[in-house]
Amino acid sequence: MTKYVGRFFTDDEFVCRNCGTGRVHQRLVEILDAARTALGPLEITSGVRCHDPGRCTHNRDIGGRKSSYHIPQTTAVNSGHIDLGLAADVTFCRRSLRQPINILRLYITLERFAHPTPIGLGIYPTWVHIDVRSLATGRGATPGAARWEEHFPYPRLK
Repeated sequence: MTKYVGRFFTDDEFVCRNCGTGRVHQRLVEILDAARTALGPLEITSGVRCHDPGRCTHNRDIGGRKSSYHIPQTTAVNSGHIDLGLAADVTFCRRSLRQPINILRLYITLERFAHPTPIGLGIYPTWVHIDVRSLATGRGATPGAARWEEHFPYPRLK
């Protein structure tokens, strides 16, 4: 049964598109909810990506990195640890808004609402990747923020 994990987003929007399992970190949902309030309807194009050779290989099948934060990571929650997806790829629901200027607005808005959480943020022609990598406690935990934009088609200053 579908349930809301935030104000606007449901758990179904974040589960692995291949096997239908997985949960994401609540801080990620909070940032996305704040961006949705500011910008209007947003679509999660990729949430959790499983990488379990015996069960589901969605991340590998789509060419995802082995160290992707879409793959559930061990994360401290309350007094224990749980495996949660720490990343999402997000864009505007309305395709007409998927223009570089709006994608840049989405990128800036996500960065603003993520503060003070150190995040990973990547901008692409029609979507933005966001992860809360600093909240991972297990393998691949990365304490700092990361940014990349090499795939975004805006003019470069020389």
